[in-house]
Amino acid sequence: MKQKKILYIDMDGVLCDFDGAADKHALRNKYKNRRDCIPGIFKDLEPLPGAIEAFEYLWEVFDVYILSTPPWRNPDGWIHKKDWVEKHIPKAKRRLILSHHKNLNKGDYLIDDSHYRGQAEFEGRWIHFNTPDFPNWDSVLTYLKDVVKKDYEDMEPYKESAIQDLGVHIKNITEASDDDSFKIDEKALQKSISEIDQEQAEMYNAEVDKMNIMMEELNNELKGLKNISQKLNKKK
Repeated sequence: MKQKKILYIDMDGVLCDFDGAADKHALRNKYKNRRDCIPGIFKDLEPLPGAIEAFEYLWEVFDVYILSTPPWRNPDGWIHKKDWVEKHIPKAKRRLILSHHKNLNKGDYLIDDSHYRGQAEFEGRWIHFNTPDFPNWDSVLTYLKDVVKKDYEDMEPYKESAIQDLGVHIKNITEASDDDSFKIDEKALQKSISEIDQEQAEMYNAEVDKMNIMMEELNNELKGLKNISQKLNKKK
């Protein structure tokens, strides 16, 4: 079964509103050159508009991790980032990665608003959040939904081929000779079924769900035909 693509999402300025909190903080002038060092600044950040909803969608489609850089001179920030994830996205509480070198993480997509933590050297596609191409979460989701659609379309030839292979297996069973040595090629059958990416298919649309049900029904038919064949062989 095909693996989900790996997606990393930054926190400050992407999932949560760091700038909004810093602009209103009582100590903003004292720490104007290092706002990430404001005591407790990361503790109660508000989610950015659409961020949590977008995360919920992406969680179903991708293998999602939160990839954030904590301030070296504000150690409380490390704990507060963990606390924020547990509060707002509890399902991702063990999917938080803290790193100052984001390019070292292997994956397919990185949603990040800054550029000085290795984002440009990331091996996959860097989706530069809060830029003209990706100004908000709506634009990011539009792009990633197109990616998902393309992946689905690329899968179609393999699905059709797998269905054809299943048809050949069924035909072989129904037209089987009386040879006592006749057996279903179960390994070949499983290989055909495994080519169908059911996990991603379920995510894409209801039509693919129908196909998965059909594949299950065909598989059950094959098992039934196998049992009939075995009983016939025993009678001989």
